[in-house]
Amino acid sequence: MNASAVSPSDAYTTVGLLLTLAGLLATFFSVQLSEWLMRLWALTAKWKAYAKDAAEESKAARRECRAELPGSFNFVPLVITLAVGTFTVFIIASSYFVLALVDDSPLKSILQSALGAFSICYGLLTAIFLVSGYALGFRLKKQMQ
Repeated sequence: MNASAVSPSDAYTTVGLLLTLAGLLATFFSVQLSEWLMRLWALTAKWKAYAKDAAEESKAARRECRAELPGSFNFVPLVITLAVGTFTVFIIASSYFVLALVDDSPLKSILQSALGAFSICYGLLTAIFLVSGYALGFRLKKQMQ
């Protein structure tokens, strides 16, 4: 495809659509990842609250924590992160490709900046949530042994 086959209006519309798609997917995914992290924090708090108490109620709560951990601390968040991340990178790369077909204009540089900012925010949030969640999960698993 050459640059003369793509009008700036078509390119900007396409990039807008791709950014909307990536934004919706990333937002949904970030909410899911943050909920996963909050579940692990809640489980950690529950474990700490009952960790040293010898009462039967506390022992039951600790058993419940041990039973809940595998449901929250597993490979699923990593697999989903890789799948969503790969698709998001594809969308961002496609957007840059489409913008490369357009002559320089102020709107092009604004869209490139938006793509860059989105990429950084998405990457940082995903990395922080994922690393924090797995670190917390490994610590909690070790404490429960």
